[in-house]
Amino acid sequence: MQDIVSPDAAVAVFDTVASSLVSSIRILLACGVAVAVVGYVAGGSRSATSMRNGISQLIRRESEPEVRAEVSTRREVPGPRR
Repeated sequence: MQDIVSPDAAVAVFDTVASSLVSSIRILLACGVAVAVVGYVAGGSRSATSMRNGISQLIRRESEPEVRAEVSTRREVPGPRR
C-alpha cells in the first residue's frame, strides 16, 4: 500500500490545526478571566464594594491636587489700576 500523504505534509497540517486550537483556547481563557473579573468588581459583595470605594477615593485624590495647583499658582501682578 502506498502512502497518500507524505509524513512531512501530515505534520505540517497537524501543526497548523493544533496551533490555531491553542490560540483559540488562550483567547477563550482570557475572555473568561475578563468576564469573571468584571463580574466580581460589579457585584455586590463587601470586598467588591470596598474596592470600588477605594478606587473612587484614589481618583478623587488624584484630581484634587491639580485644582489646588491652579489656585495656588494664580497671583496678582502689582501695577497701576486701569
